[in-house]
Amino acid sequence: MMLYLVRIVRRDRALRHQARRHIALIIPIILSFLTITSANSQGLPRSLSRSVRISIVPQVILLDGPASRRRLLVEQRGPDGATVDLTGKSVFTSSNRQTVRIGSDGFAIPVADGKATIYASVNKQTVLTTVTVKGLTKPGAPSFTNQVEPVLAKQGCNMGTCHGAGSGKGGFRLTLRGYDPDVDYSRICFEGRSRRVVRTHPEQSLILKKPSLEVTHLGGLRLRRDSLEYKVLADWIASGAPGPNPKDPKLVGLEVYPKERILAPGSEQRLQVTARFSDGHAEDVTHWAKFTSNEEPIAGVDDTGRIKMKRFGETAISVSYLGKVAFGRVAAPFPNKIPASSFKSLPRANPIDNLVYDQLERIRLLPSARCGDSEFLRRVYLDTTGTLPTTVEGRRFLNDSNPKKRELLIGELLFHPEYVDYWTYKWADLLRVNRDLIGEKGMWALYRWLRECVAENRPWDEIVRDLLTATGPTTNNGPANFYRLGSRPEEFAENISQAFLGIRIQCAKCHNHPFEKWTQSDYYRMSGFFARVGRKADKSGGGIVVFAAAKGDVDHPKLGRPIPPAAFDGPTLALAAPGDRRVFLADWMTSPANPYFARTVVNRVWKHYMGRGLVEPVDDMRLTNPATNGPLLDWLSHDFAIHGFDLRRLTKNILLSGSYQTSSRPNLTNKIDDRFYSRYLAKRLPAEVLLDAVCQVTGQPEKYPGIPAGARAVSLPDTQVRSAFLDVFGRPARQVTCECERNMEPNVAQALHLISAETINRKVSSKGGMVDRLIASEKSDKEILAEIYLATLCRAPTASEESAVTAALQSITSTKIPTELPSGSVPGQPIQKRTDPTTQKPNISITHQPSSPITQFPNNPTTGSARSQVFADMLWALLSGPEFAFNH
Repeated sequence: MMLYLVRIVRRDRALRHQARRHIALIIPIILSFLTITSANSQGLPRSLSRSVRISIVPQVILLDGPASRRRLLVEQRGPDGATVDLTGKSVFTSSNRQTVRIGSDGFAIPVADGKATIYASVNKQTVLTTVTVKGLTKPGAPSFTNQVEPVLAKQGCNMGTCHGAGSGKGGFRLTLRGYDPDVDYSRICFEGRSRRVVRTHPEQSLILKKPSLEVTHLGGLRLRRDSLEYKVLADWIASGAPGPNPKDPKLVGLEVYPKERILAPGSEQRLQVTARFSDGHAEDVTHWAKFTSNEEPIAGVDDTGRIKMKRFGETAISVSYLGKVAFGRVAAPFPNKIPASSFKSLPRANPIDNLVYDQLERIRLLPSARCGDSEFLRRVYLDTTGTLPTTVEGRRFLNDSNPKKRELLIGELLFHPEYVDYWTYKWADLLRVNRDLIGEKGMWALYRWLRECVAENRPWDEIVRDLLTATGPTTNNGPANFYRLGSRPEEFAENISQAFLGIRIQCAKCHNHPFEKWTQSDYYRMSGFFARVGRKADKSGGGIVVFAAAKGDVDHPKLGRPIPPAAFDGPTLALAAPGDRRVFLADWMTSPANPYFARTVVNRVWKHYMGRGLVEPVDDMRLTNPATNGPLLDWLSHDFAIHGFDLRRLTKNILLSGSYQTSSRPNLTNKIDDRFYSRYLAKRLPAEVLLDAVCQVTGQPEKYPGIPAGARAVSLPDTQVRSAFLDVFGRPARQVTCECERNMEPNVAQALHLISAETINRKVSSKGGMVDRLIASEKSDKEILAEIYLATLCRAPTASEESAVTAALQSITSTKIPTELPSGSVPGQPIQKRTDPTTQKPNISITHQPSSPITQFPNNPTTGSARSQVFADMLWALLSGPEFAFNH
């Protein structure tokens, strides 16, 4: 073909121009074949068959303006359906380098107006894409909002660690991430003696000289003179440095490609980011977007959007540009060989199991086996009622042969009085029921109202609506006390957004949210709903009266005037609209169509039962913090909403699922899984539940100051009731609306408390306690042992545990009885130094290690016998061990 074209050129000069065009098209193809050997030598995955076609994304490109860029991706889909990014292994050529050229990492760069073809060759295959370039002949001035601000953000100039800090750096201050272009423009052009921008000599502008290190810059090199970013700033200054233009198209959304991708550890995946604007046009902004990995140990990402998969697992990559955020998700399946039949044979109680198992099959994690009846019994009692089953309840369930006994037990527990106590306490944490904040009478009014709601199983939307629209005296109208938990409309907006919508809006008070799409205007629109919450003293009751005022607004700090109230992505209410603004908000918030309301409470309930939220933290439901199993959260939320926001129904669905009923013991495939629910995640008992369990087992209730005797910790009205034990084990102070306020992490202070604090030792050895009553009952040693194990761990002792206690009991007759207490001993407490339970790390599969036989002290003035002392010591060992302190 080449020789043929050459002959044509020689014979007829009139055809030379046409021949050159043919040659220009053919040369890249020839070059691509010449590079096949080089491309193959780069180690393409063997799993990719050469018979599988490669593709290029996008197949048609428009480059409009000198600052435009377009990333090309070369992909190949394998026989197993997996797509592999071959961009880094591809050889790119342009049919006309005078029109478009290929930069590093597959970016198409415009050179002159016209058309060209780009070829990509890899794995003995070639694909092409057509490119049209325009807007280079008469380029307009770069837009300050849509081009200059992204350049500053990409170089890190307006980040919190640089000039975007509250006080700026080096006397130069920008708004964080460019949330206010007008302010940034003024500071760049008119502050600093106007030396930052020199319109007559752009190269003398400090905004160019400092980041390019022509003069000293503490921030180091941020702008290379040959870079696109430098050119954009220089062209903007040379065009007269025009300010923000209200007519500039506004960014309306970001799209990330690929949205999801399965990768292998060590492999790479490049992202494309497309911005869509209000005038309908779209452009590739990959080169100016900011990329962040949600979990760097699993996958890292560089400034160009190139992901490096580091290990097995799954995570999201956040993308931000001009205040908008989006994300892509990458996963590396674990290297486990699991037959498809293993998943098909799994018991599936409801759609929860289908959605959990589908994900586990995709990432190759086999769920643990179904938990035994003893495990389930203890687990479901603690999770639903915050109590242990009694020995009578335990025997009844364990001896029941009905195949539906678990389902029947779940149905019973959801109507237990203890269920009402426990969930009243949990919702009181969320609503900060605290006498220090709302007064004694207000605290009791709000607590009693909450308890009635739980007992009646009132729908969640009704509960929240009553809180939002509450009016009347706080002494006898519980929900009205919600408006004593703050003093300003902004506080109510922040608390309600976080508690019921999972939106942490606090950061947007002073500037646009740095990690979410919410703006400062969104913050003050939400605050506007609470600007007319009136409060006055209640002279008759001693509290306050909450009412809907006729006037009141919140000024936007930048605009200096109020803006119409609007919820997040919700409808807007006119400033002059009559009536209670909160009713308008409640209608939107509690609607089944609300994208945040149901998801937030579902996520909270899921975490309680499953040990980890589908989104963590549970009250941070931002777009860039996606759920570990998005389809599952979607289904749970939809099902919850269409069935009337029924909390008991939601709970029953979770408890019946095979996912909840898996063992906490890992198998060979899921040892490191802590987020995909392939097994039950063991969790430390909350402070109140642990103390109640100790009291229940020992038969010795705790006495709280000012509270009637026999009260359980989970039935306390607030957290201001004094208890050293509860404080040590992390009960929240109820001062802020945040799940993080409760500390569930084990620590040394807790271990020491279990070892030596009077709370447990006194209860174990007390007269009339469990051991004392069992000894008096004249039961055999084996019967007492079985009773203690059933009461504490809901199981029978193992053979080794039974042998250890039997040996201790048999040694009584051969042990010399001391005539006096050893120095430092306390009457009524075991003598031997006991094993520190902190050495028994709380494992996913928690097994109790029995303590060694103890030195007997038959003259114990409390228990009265060496036999009692052996069982008291054994009970102490169980109560201070991780198998008791954790739900598993």
